[in-house]
This record gives sequence, structure tokens and C-alpha cells, in this order.
Amino acid sequence: MKNYVKQGWLVVILALGFGAALAGVNVALNPIIEQNQKNETYEQIPVLVLGTLVDGITKKDMKIVGNAITISKAGETVADLKIRRKLIETADSEYTVYCVTGSPRGGWVITAEGMGFADKIKALVGLDTEAKKITGVYVLEQKETPGLGNKIVGPWSRQYSGQPADKPLKVEKRMSKEDMDAKDGAIDAISGATITSDALTTIVNGAVEQFRADLKAGKTNANEKSEEKK
Repeated sequence: MKNYVKQGWLVVILALGFGAALAGVNVALNPIIEQNQKNETYEQIPVLVLGTLVDGITKKDMKIVGNAITISKAGETVADLKIRRKLIETADSEYTVYCVTGSPRGGWVITAEGMGFADKIKALVGLDTEAKKITGVYVLEQKETPGLGNKIVGPWSRQYSGQPADKPLKVEKRMSKEDMDAKDGAIDAISGATITSDALTTIVNGAVEQFRADLKAGKTNANEKSEEKK
């Protein structure tokens, strides 16, 4: 009986030790993960706002200093952008707005997140200056099924670009490319991963609707002092 008690205590102590170690690793890694996502966000902002105007650019073509992003190709400046960042608090959540101004054009990038099929999905959504059209969607974080749901990080997400922002997008199944192109607001589902397709589209719809309401209410004042990227 004494041996069982000793073994039981040993299991408890080991479990507590492993739990504390995992918590410590999580605390240590979280700031690194957040900083990496900030860096990734700034690298994606020109792509989300400018689209095909910056096709083929790489990280080495991009210079990020504080709230300024300059893109050069073959010694010529392709884009010169300024970023203003603001955290917007809503009734039950918060999100970040990046106001983009400069040449050749500006726009908005907003953060969006929600539950996917397997876990939380975090994304960036690009919008034109009047928030009437979606200019791009980029998935920052996901843990969807490999080979199925995780296709949201690839070319599949390009179909959000050019979609209207003033009405909800809807996932469609088994439509031809011609039908999809002719139907505003239609998103072709990933075969075998309709739930993930619906989840990301719902996340995008919710984020865009909230931002458009906040923009109309004046909560996203682009003239406020920018928060520079550290």
C-alpha cells in the first residue's frame, strides 16, 4: 500500500513538473510568436493592398523602417507606403486596423480571427480606400487538416481578391469557374474541406462588416498618431 501511495505522489509531482515546464515554454515563446506575426503582417500589407502591382516581389525587395514600407525592383521604387496602426475594441473582442497611404495607392488591412474546423484561424483582410472591395486575404495562423483545410494558405485564398465588401460572401460547391466568375460574392469551397472554407469566409465576412461599421462611425481615424512597428 505504501508503494502505491509513493508511486501516486511521484506521478502527481511529475505531472506538475511537466505542466510547469510547458507553461514556462509557452510564456517564453508567445512574445516571439507575436513578433513574428507582426513582421509577417508588415511584409504582407503591400501584397494585400497593391495586389498584382507587386507581383514577384521578395523580402529583399522590401525595406521596412518604423511605419514606412518601401519596395524597390531593379533600382526603381515600385511602392512607397506609410502605415498607421490602431487597435479597435468592440463589445466582445478587438482587432487591429492598418491604414495604408502612399504610392501607387492606399487602402486598409484589418486583422480577423475565429474558429476553423480544427482550431482558431487568424487572417489579414485587405480593403480598398473606401472599404467597398476586398483586395486580398492572407492566413497568418491555422491548424486545419493537412492536404485539405490547410489549402486556405495557398492560391485558393486569392479568390477573395476583388470581391465586394458591402455584402456577405457565400461559399458555393461544385460550380464551374465561369459560373464563379460571373457570380459576385461567391467563394468556391475547397473539395473535402467545406467546413474550413465556410469558417474562413465567415471570419472574413464578420471582420469586414465590423470594420465598415466602425469606419462609418469614425472609430478608425487615419489621422491619429501612428503606432510604429517595434
